[in-house]
Amino acid sequence: MSGHYTGHGSMAAHKAHLADNEPDCAQCAAYVEAWRDAHGWGPLDLRPCGTSAALRRHERNGEPIDEACRKARARIKQDYEAVRPPRDRSAERRRRSEWRAAA
Repeated sequence: MSGHYTGHGSMAAHKAHLADNEPDCAQCAAYVEAWRDAHGWGPLDLRPCGTSAALRRHERNGEPIDEACRKARARIKQDYEAVRPPRDRSAERRRRSEWRAAA
């Protein structure tokens, strides 16, 4: 642990362990666990498959995407397409036809 702080069992000591890339000592681990419990930071719950969070988790971790998450992706895309205004492609078509006529 860094030489600038020698006390254990506090947030500063925990951060010093992190900065030195070493595991927490028993005192610091107990302090952090008590702090998490007091502040409502318990273990993180993973969202179930079939949600956008689970789909992103599969993609981030390189895991195979199951059927429920495939359906979630389709549902997300469908919802997005429902609210997105249609794209006006008339200017693109006009430019393309002018470009072809000039060639």
